Amino acid sequence: MIKLILKIIITFGLIPLLLFFSYIVFIESQVKFSTNTPTVSFWVSFIPFFNKNIDQRKIWFKYIQPKIDKTGIVKIYFAGRWNLLVDDPEYMNQLFKNEYNIYHKSGNNEKIPNSLLAYYTGTNIISAHGNQWSKFRKILLPGFLNFNNYSIAFKNGKLFCNLISSSLEQNSNNINFKEETLTKYDNITTNISEISLGFNIGTLTDEKSVLYDKLNLVKKQIFKPLFMAFPFLDNLPIKSRQITKQNIDSFKENLFLQIQSNLISNFRYEQESYLNPAANLIKNNAKGALTKKELLDNLTILLVAGHENPQLLLTSLIFILAKYKWAQNDIRKELLSLIINDYADNTKLALLGQASLLNSVIYETIRLYPPIGQLINRKTAKNCYLTSSKHPAIYIKKGTYIGYNNFGLQRRENIWGKDSNEFKPSRWGENITEINGQWKKRKSNCEITAFHGGNRNCIGEEIALNIMRITICEMVTHFEWNLADDWVEKFTPAGPICPTGLKINICNID
Repeated sequence: MIKLILKIIITFGLIPLLLFFSYIVFIESQVKFSTNTPTVSFWVSFIPFFNKNIDQRKIWFKYIQPKIDKTGIVKIYFAGRWNLLVDDPEYMNQLFKNEYNIYHKSGNNEKIPNSLLAYYTGTNIISAHGNQWSKFRKILLPGFLNFNNYSIAFKNGKLFCNLISSSLEQNSNNINFKEETLTKYDNITTNISEISLGFNIGTLTDEKSVLYDKLNLVKKQIFKPLFMAFPFLDNLPIKSRQITKQNIDSFKENLFLQIQSNLISNFRYEQESYLNPAANLIKNNAKGALTKKELLDNLTILLVAGHENPQLLLTSLIFILAKYKWAQNDIRKELLSLIINDYADNTKLALLGQASLLNSVIYETIRLYPPIGQLINRKTAKNCYLTSSKHPAIYIKKGTYIGYNNFGLQRRENIWGKDSNEFKPSRWGENITEINGQWKKRKSNCEITAFHGGNRNCIGEEIALNIMRITICEMVTHFEWNLADDWVEKFTPAGPICPTGLKINICNID
């Protein structure tokens, strides 16, 4: 098959092959899906490929929302096939509730098995289904549920702010803080590596972190729009993809060397009091309950997914607090009135959990800018119907991929009101009891899906939220910032959601 594809490319070029493939998948969509389901035009999925400066918010509002608002479901082309995409909470509830017996979780390892993305992330707690997922969850969950050493996050928050302060001292107390600075002083990855993996990756303390550099290199190379749209191209001997594969191998090898040095060789993983997700994985591998591949795949996803989504959220929070200075100023007043520096870290964290404006701003930012905008990773195990009180039942054939759009669902006007696209923290309530109650209720009703839902709710949610509380607390009590005049507001073209190329002016508080 690969030889045939290569022959076609050599004879006619790559574009005719892609056009032919596009025609095949178009025919597939007409045969496989219900005719009363609206279709998002095939070419919409390729806008980011041809226009790298596009803002994905514009794609949603212009091409997808007008169709999905009418029915709560559309056909959309993604990852080499036609899929169903929903943004109706009633549909979402069925996806989450019936995950085990109907809407099976089907990650990259199954959906695009020969792609580099599948090679990178493997089979892990996020992508696995059934007994294998239950095994992973049983091993990893205690390390997340029982974690309480937030002194790590407070320490790293202070280091992060110290690095910014050092830059300010060298630049007359005011610097143009770019998105790249968040990468240079990566507080989030250090937190996740210490909490989940048991070692410090060194982004806040070392001049150069080899593992971090390898991680960033893979991230830059792997998520190319052409290969995301046509994953089968990863089967071809394309030089750039072969190099990416080598870099994935190098990253994973270095990650395991770090684990071996910090947890295995010194037998640290065997300490009963050491409640760490990575240590639990190693223990189960030593007992024969996990294969070497399962161990490495889950170690990889702990670092990759564990740092990426919180980093995206932190970037969006910094943007929000720069754009809406009143929120930044009011949070600063709230926290300075609540917290005394001499308080123990656990006491500080408890007080941050009671800070009504801080928490409502975090929740509102997640609502408007969920780190992962769209997920298509469920596969129907049998013929079924999706039902809704607002729409006719949708018949879905066995083997259909179905997913959801967090960005659209969390902005639906019929759920959030006519101001659904506005930043309005007050919608969450007037006090912390109301605010947290709304958060739980909205999640339960599948109106907030950024952390997924049901049995597959993100097990790192509380840790991620606490890291946000701590980091924003450290930032607003040390600095003030606003959007740089030369930065034009724009968000990523596809995939993860956050401001792109964000630039702020930041200075110390007098």
